[in-house]
Amino acid sequence: MIKLFLAVFILMGCGYLGILFAMSYKKRVSQLVEFQQVMNLLEFDIDFLAVPLQESFEKISKNSCGGVKDIIDYIRERIESDKCIDMQKLWERGFQRFSDEIFLTWEDKKILLDFSKNLGCGDRESEKNNIKITLSRLKIAENEAREIAKTNVKMYRGLGFLTGFFIVIILI
Repeated sequence: MIKLFLAVFILMGCGYLGILFAMSYKKRVSQLVEFQQVMNLLEFDIDFLAVPLQESFEKISKNSCGGVKDIIDYIRERIESDKCIDMQKLWERGFQRFSDEIFLTWEDKKILLDFSKNLGCGDRESEKNNIKITLSRLKIAENEAREIAKTNVKMYRGLGFLTGFFIVIILI
């Protein structure tokens, strides 16, 4: 009876770990989509409403969740408190500070860091162009992430349960 209980426990534990790894791929896709929504809201605020960045980030923060919200809140708070703003450093620090909640690859983060280099430095047209370029790059990254997730989610789920099954066989 104890062996059966331990076997089920090992199988379920390994399966759970496989599901956790698989979820990171899904979360990457959802965070890329969420960052695209951030860009769309930012573009609307800059182009049509002519809202300062601090106010725009405050509005965007209310429409975001999870790690994306934490990064946007961090940037917004630093814009309020710092006199001299280096947007790229703010984004870098935000990614470092909330690295446990962000599932983006280095390439994904680089897209957003490249965007932040020019954020707040130009007129409306240059800001719009910067956002459009970033949106197109994020869309490409999202499509790649979806393709990777398609194959890896199934693989990690199966691999987790299969590993648990082999451990159980070895221990029995």
